[in-house]
Amino acid sequence: MNRLTFIFFFWQNYASFSWGEVASTFVHGFKLDLAMACYLMALPIVILLLQQLVRLNFLKPFLYIYSIIIVLVDAFISVFDMGIYHDWHTHLNYRAISYLHYANEASAFSDAHEDHVLAVLLIVQIMIGIAFMFFLFRNIQIRFPWSRKSSVPGFLFHAALFPILFLGIRGGLQLIPINESSAYFSEHSALNDAALNVLWNAGKKLSDDKASLHTNPYQFFPQQRAQVTVERVICSEERFCDLSTYYQSPQYCIVRARKFYGRCVRSTRRRKRSNT
Repeated sequence: MNRLTFIFFFWQNYASFSWGEVASTFVHGFKLDLAMACYLMALPIVILLLQQLVRLNFLKPFLYIYSIIIVLVDAFISVFDMGIYHDWHTHLNYRAISYLHYANEASAFSDAHEDHVLAVLLIVQIMIGIAFMFFLFRNIQIRFPWSRKSSVPGFLFHAALFPILFLGIRGGLQLIPINESSAYFSEHSALNDAALNVLWNAGKKLSDDKASLHTNPYQFFPQQRAQVTVERVICSEERFCDLSTYYQSPQYCIVRARKFYGRCVRSTRRRKRSNT
């Protein structure tokens, strides 16, 4: 839904592409969509397992409340991402989120027509998400039909949920976990930006950029060790003066001259041997 709304809002960027190229953004972005879905399903699956141990039916109310919160947050992030992309030509990141403290100042430079369109898209996404939620959870089965025959399949089913969920979050069995490069497939940045999952990208940028903006990303040593290393490399003023005085002394010049003479003699002997 976010990707379809993104393409609709920036339809001028995709007018020159064929329908096949635009549709390929959904294919190449499916892995990130699946990873984000697994992230969102982690908590409901834990509640599902707890529901099997308790007689009180609390899973269905939890799913409704949890889904409504996710729909609201997802719609807001999607609209905010489109607003940032319209002005900065980049997806949402932590720096843009930090500017929410200055929302009143930023609203003075925003386009009124753009704000109205984004508000309509926000409402439409929320309505579609809630309608789909009620349709999906209308006849949901919250308890597994436990019996003597189904005890072993039921146990295996519930035990396999977490490994499957972990593989979905990781994006498979490859060496490196899934990242935004899995959605990049074209030489055109507009298609790659559309294929990127907005909610997954916002979560990753929020976790990565927050640390880099508040701490030094290039500090690889502890502070005490770094200070000792810098003091060893950079000489103090007094030591530098002593070394400069030593370098200008006659003894130092004689030693350097003897070393240079020895190198010249050895080089001359090697040339004579090679000529012979």
